[in-house]
Amino acid sequence: MSPTLPEHAGHAIWKRDFLGASGLFAFALRPDLAEQRRTFIDALKLFALGGSWGGYESLVMPIDPPRTTTRYPYANAGIRLHVGLEDLDDLKADLEHAFTLTNSRT
Repeated sequence: MSPTLPEHAGHAIWKRDFLGASGLFAFALRPDLAEQRRTFIDALKLFALGGSWGGYESLVMPIDPPRTTTRYPYANAGIRLHVGLEDLDDLKADLEHAFTLTNSRT
């Protein structure tokens, strides 16, 4: 959960110290869904595949960050999103569709 959300325990501190939030974040699918990462990414219609350098478009990229001190527990499950300026409701619907399709293939 993000500290930008009012229900997050650290929301008051975030609100005190920040003026806004970035549209760049990453998450990992549950380990039992790791094999569905490609299905999730392919299901997205508004997120193009690619890395962001601060542009306005929504982008998605599979990630597997290298770990040198600890084992990364989400191998082949990482997804990085850059949320652009498309309509918020359309972006949410696109993500919900991808999550639904991914979860239904297990």
